[in-house]
Amino acid sequence: MADLVDIRLLIAAILEQARLAQLLAPDLSHIDLLDRTAAAISTLVPRLPDAVLEFAINEAAQLLNAAPA
Repeated sequence: MADLVDIRLLIAAILEQARLAQLLAPDLSHIDLLDRTAAAISTLVPRLPDAVLEFAINEAAQLLNAAPA
């Protein structure tokens, strides 16, 4: 059975990873930013079920889309 994960903390980690990716490569498209972020997070927490990781990434993507540019 998978370990319990606090989704809010995972979403916060994804948002921070996205901000880091954006700082390191400011010319990334939104899709490339999300792809890079998803890849980084999946290597940090490889034991998470795909559905949990996908849910958290989708929630973070919605927050990124809602944030003022």
